[in-house]
Amino acid sequence: MLDIVGKRIKTVMQSQGLTIQSLAKKLGISRNRLSDMLNGKNEPDYLDMKALRKVFDLSPVEAMWVFFPEDTCGAPPSCFTEADA
Repeated sequence: MLDIVGKRIKTVMQSQGLTIQSLAKKLGISRNRLSDMLNGKNEPDYLDMKALRKVFDLSPVEAMWVFFPEDTCGAPPSCFTEADA
C-alpha cells in the first residue's frame, strides 16, 4: 500500500508543478524523507498527511480518496463525510 500512497502523492505533486525539493520545503521535512515516501520506503505519518492536505488544498474526504486505495472503506466515496474527518 505504501507504493500506492507514494504514487498518488507524486501525481498530485506533479500536477501542481512541485518538485521534491519544493514540496519537502513546504511540508517542513527533508528531501530524503519525502523521497522515501514517494518510493514506498517510508509511510507518511499523521502530521505528514495533514501537511500534504494543506499544501494540496484538499478536504479530509478528498485526501482519503487521493492518497488511499479505493477500497479504504469498502464502499464508494460517499461512505466518508466531513463529520468523519
